[in-house]
Amino acid sequence: MIAGLREQGQDQLADMLSGMQLTPGTGVDFGAIGTTLGLLAGIYLLSSLFGWAQQYLTAGVVQRTIFRLREAVDLKLARLPLSYFDRHARGDLLSRLTTTSTTSPTP
Repeated sequence: MIAGLREQGQDQLADMLSGMQLTPGTGVDFGAIGTTLGLLAGIYLLSSLFGWAQQYLTAGVVQRTIFRLREAVDLKLARLPLSYFDRHARGDLLSRLTTTSTTSPTP
């Protein structure tokens, strides 16, 4: 077949077919296809496992960071004099500090 293609002047197609492991008359190698699909399924499974682990670890880091930031704000408020709390409600201060920490202050 390759020699016939070369005689017809289709050298590029003949070169491509000569690089393949083809056995005329044997059909499709379903064993090789099954192996490839199994390998692909294993890679997808491993990828999803690593994706889950990444999300789990990231969520833990974010939760600990937010806890530490809120704890630091609470400790700062605990050091303020009592007269400050007479003028401002503690819950309003905590709410204002935690919700405005992500936005830029307005002039």
